[in-house]
Amino acid sequence: MVKGPSVVSLSKEDVRKLVDSAISVRDRVLIKMLYYTGMRREEVCNLGVEDVDLLKPQIAIQQSRARTVPIPKDLARDLRTLIGHRKSGPVFVSRRGSKIAPRTINHVVAQAGKRAGIKHPNPQRRNVTPQLLRHTFAQHYLKHDGKIQRLAYILGHSSVSTTYSAYGQPSQEGIVGEYAEIVREMEV
Repeated sequence: MVKGPSVVSLSKEDVRKLVDSAISVRDRVLIKMLYYTGMRREEVCNLGVEDVDLLKPQIAIQQSRARTVPIPKDLARDLRTLIGHRKSGPVFVSRRGSKIAPRTINHVVAQAGKRAGIKHPNPQRRNVTPQLLRHTFAQHYLKHDGKIQRLAYILGHSSVSTTYSAYGQPSQEGIVGEYAEIVREMEV
């Protein structure tokens, strides 16, 4: 388990187990979407097929703070399978064909966590949650030297100070590495 200043997150191995524990293509893509994009549960519910650009690949998040977020190629491939030939409508649908409900997303993530044998790292919580995957995305993004300002944009935070308060200051090594890279590019 990885811990940030005020949030907890899962390890990469736990995320892999969670994805592998999904019982359907929809559920696997749903878990990957939450992890790779840091989207809020309601944003995932409202994601439309028309918001997905598989050529770039990226998604347009229309809820909360509108933004466009790149997605990895493996998620784009899975989305292509999930969406099929549909041109509109929700990306994630219920058994009845309507957009997936927030409670269903909670259930999918919690059940995958149980099947994978993963408990929430916060002892006050029982199940893995969509919010935990959002925190995990943010922690992993920063651990791989992602910039906090970009993270704030991706997460849809209205202020970078919100991101700083949740995920902390960048590491000294990250600052030094970024500075060295920028200075090399500035050399005269």
